[in-house]
Amino acid sequence: GRGVDVVLNSLAQDKLEASVRCLAKYGRFLEIGKFDLFNNTALGMEIFLKSINFQGILLDDVIQTSSEEKDEIAELIRAGIESGVVKPLPYALFTNNQLEEAFRFMSTGKHMGKIIVSIRDNSPSDILSLPRTYFHSHKSYVLVGGLGGMGLEIANWMVSRGARNLVFV
Repeated sequence: GRGVDVVLNSLAQDKLEASVRCLAKYGRFLEIGKFDLFNNTALGMEIFLKSINFQGILLDDVIQTSSEEKDEIAELIRAGIESGVVKPLPYALFTNNQLEEAFRFMSTGKHMGKIIVSIRDNSPSDILSLPRTYFHSHKSYVLVGGLGGMGLEIANWMVSRGARNLVFV
């Protein structure tokens, strides 16, 4: 009943607020999600009456640090996976014919884990998919929110497959 000492959070909106309420007196809240940070979501100041510490951590900033720190983080994650301390995220799996359902599910923002759309399987599909993706060098491609670690990796991948005109929003 006293609460927890540390919360590592990536949940958004009402789930973030519920996670904050779980903190014990002098607890630490580490926010690794970006949704509420970028949307400047209000958080009541009364939570600080428990003398808690709230810290936002942008993991893509950590990943873009010196290679020594990045290597240490990668090794800690690798060791955590091998020992079973780090477990895979839960996921919702959609088939290649359920794209609309997948996007509707994602737009609710109430899911936990990852959303996976299986493009290649043995079932017939309305989507023609090729085993390798190519981009037309004369076309432009828009990456929304593409300046973080994942966005830059995707941009590099697109360039390696022919894209030459990228627009970052």
